[in-house]
Amino acid sequence: MLTMMPATDNLAVKVSGSSKEQWFPVTKLIAVILGNGPTLEDHVTEILAGQRDAITFGCNRIYTPVGGKVLPVDYYLAMDRYFWDADLKKVLGLKAMTYFVREKYYQIIINGPYKFRANIVPFKLAQDPHTFSIDIEQPIGHGFTSVYPCLQLAYMAGAKEMHVYGVDFANSVDQKTGETKSHFWGNTNRSLTGWKAGKAMVKSGVAKLRELGVEVKIHSDLFNQQEG
Repeated sequence: MLTMMPATDNLAVKVSGSSKEQWFPVTKLIAVILGNGPTLEDHVTEILAGQRDAITFGCNRIYTPVGGKVLPVDYYLAMDRYFWDADLKKVLGLKAMTYFVREKYYQIIINGPYKFRANIVPFKLAQDPHTFSIDIEQPIGHGFTSVYPCLQLAYMAGAKEMHVYGVDFANSVDQKTGETKSHFWGNTNRSLTGWKAGKAMVKSGVAKLRELGVEVKIHSDLFNQQEG
């Protein structure tokens, strides 16, 4: 379990190995995967109920309260340096069992102020056709969305059924107030450009999982209603 202990030497993180048992201390046949989109708010009760019989993967700003609650996660992944640097304290506040960190951020982690369990993972840019790893010994494909590597990790953990929430690649509008509900990253031109590519990656990953016999459901009207 995570310990919020100041480092007493340069080894500020317990780095686990490359076996399934070391990567995933707890495994279940059902996985819940949490993106950062606005439709998370529509499913808080459903998510919390489903987590009782599942392992949960969260990414990026999943530590942001949703409907007044911070959703618990078992495993956390972030691809950007920001989360392991500026927002590390918030990330560790999730108290995940294991954190998945890119190799390139190893020095940031071991020289940081906290001790926690991390897997230092090799990643490979997922180009077309998208790299989708099913082997724990091979680099994990990544690109426009952190949900894509989460799908691979959930498969490696042995999940045969996956429920994906908050994977919208769009903003929603509150029907009562007309207020825009933003993706956690904010409504920027950069994110809007990346959303189309991110959605394509998720669709590709879901298709691969279904070929492998995994049942996958995307719980997002925004994702399911958009074309492309």
